[in-house]
Amino acid sequence: MSASLALGLVDAGNRTMARRVKEQGTRGETAHALLEECLAETGAGIGDIVSICVGVGPGSFTGIRVCAALAQGLAFAKRLSLYPFSSLAALEVCAGSPGDPLQSVGLPAPRRDGEPAHAVIAAIAANAGRYYVRLPPAPDADPGAGGGTRESLMSADALLSLGAPGIRLITSGNFPDRDRFLPAFGFLDRFEDAADFGRIARMARGGHPVVDGILRPNYLMASAAEEKRRSALPGMPESGDTSK
Repeated sequence: MSASLALGLVDAGNRTMARRVKEQGTRGETAHALLEECLAETGAGIGDIVSICVGVGPGSFTGIRVCAALAQGLAFAKRLSLYPFSSLAALEVCAGSPGDPLQSVGLPAPRRDGEPAHAVIAAIAANAGRYYVRLPPAPDADPGAGGGTRESLMSADALLSLGAPGIRLITSGNFPDRDRFLPAFGFLDRFEDAADFGRIARMARGGHPVVDGILRPNYLMASAAEEKRRSALPGMPESGDTSK
């Protein structure tokens, strides 16, 4: 997700056994090296992995492809269950102190140091001053229809307008407007500081594994070539705009 590469090993009880977070650069050899480090730390081997959870975006195109390729390769070779999850949802469930009880995606953040729970907005910087954003459910959302949680692409100004004392903003990777956002939100967390792989695994394994072994990236934003084509065609919706 974003410019960071995060990898962890968890046990059957969703307890984190080893973790690595590399904040810059997502390359195939780096991902393999971090996995090997985690396995060595726990005294385990590739054959001890029983399932894989992988973020499928939104985020860096290269990062999504690298992580998807690694996850698919391991899952295919070992016939392992493969659980995709939204990278923004992973940020959301990590909002708050590591070790807090897991909260369902889209619900208020875990409490921290006796504070009341807060609504969470997860954001990852895209490009051209835009952000991938995951918003809490609308007040009239139908819980039976995915909880009403919304993911979209928005400008920095649009994200800033959502700021309020009761909102916790959690980000990942390079966040160029951090100083601008700090006064607007009640709390501003970094995924890299709050990453809880047990919580992420529990969220991911609560969903459905892919049935055909093929991961479908959650890009939200078109590629640079596609955006150029869209801009040349009148009436084409902007990336992240689902109103057309």
